[in-house]
Amino acid sequence: MRSSDVVSIAFVVPLQGPTGIYGPSCLACGQLAVEQLNARNGIAGRRIELVQVDAGRTPEVVAEDVGWLVDTGQVDAVAGWHISAVRVALTRRIGGRVVYDRDAYLKLPLARRALPITGGSGVGCCLGAW
Repeated sequence: MRSSDVVSIAFVVPLQGPTGIYGPSCLACGQLAVEQLNARNGIAGRRIELVQVDAGRTPEVVAEDVGWLVDTGQVDAVAGWHISAVRVALTRRIGGRVVYDRDAYLKLPLARRALPITGGSGVGCCLGAW
């Protein structure tokens, strides 16, 4: 069981395939953000940790891995940078159950209907529970 004083975030970024070239910089930026936030008391006093998920695999495999993390209570939120096909698969698998922040422009209305998403579209995020 995870500690209740930690906000665990599935950090979904590509580590292989055509977009894998972005993975190392995404991980570095994510870790820097976590270090800076944790130095300022995290989110509502809860320390933040990232759970790395490779988004460079097929969208279905990525969605199943993230879905398992959500289903088993291993993560409180999902974030990262990944292609639209991964976003669609994630939205279908975890829709509405956790906060999802994808830093890219949202092109399809599916995500906007299914769960709170932040990022390039301007859609709001629900962090009130933290």
